[in-house]
Amino acid sequence: MAKKKTQSKKTEKPAAKKAKKAAKKSPEKAAKKKPPAKEAAKNASKKAAKKTAAKKTTAKKKAAAKKSAAKKSSKWKCPNCDRTFAKTHQPHSCQTASTEVHFKGKNPVAMEIYNALVAQLRRFGEFRVDAVKTSINLIHKYHFGSVTVQDEGLRLGFVSDEPIRSSRIVQTQELGPSRVGHSVKLHKASDVDGELLDWLRTAHALQG
Repeated sequence: MAKKKTQSKKTEKPAAKKAKKAAKKSPEKAAKKKPPAKEAAKNASKKAAKKTAAKKTTAKKKAAAKKSAAKKSSKWKCPNCDRTFAKTHQPHSCQTASTEVHFKGKNPVAMEIYNALVAQLRRFGEFRVDAVKTSINLIHKYHFGSVTVQDEGLRLGFVSDEPIRSSRIVQTQELGPSRVGHSVKLHKASDVDGELLDWLRTAHALQG
């Protein structure tokens, strides 16, 4: 019987040790999980400060976006012809005309080229057509190109920030320190090709 008691005592020791270790560890774990009141207050204060800063940043971004939108939408309208411009009192012609008038009595190929051109320009983003007596103007924020209908097709003018060297260019004109006007002639719809569209994409971006 004495041997049995000794064995039971030996088997109880490891279990007792585990219980003591668990008791020692648990307060430490609890301390890690639950920071002191001062630290909790500091953390809460930091979080509140971050939220306030984030709200201020969001408010600033919204205000900047509104300001930018207002700038873009603000255009001057001529009281005589109702044409709109980005600049107040922009020098211009008040002799307006419809796009259709330019093609009246002209070779139907000219209209085919024009339709192909406009369809491609739509892919660049926002722009509008502003037809006057002498030409059909292409406007982003500012004027970036113009179309003149001729008997054999179209003459297309556009701007660039530097001279373009190409046999397709029939005329160049310096418009300012960083703007050069170019003209090409289009005889068929397939002339609205990748090279021309690259030039026009640049012109559209420059005048936006």
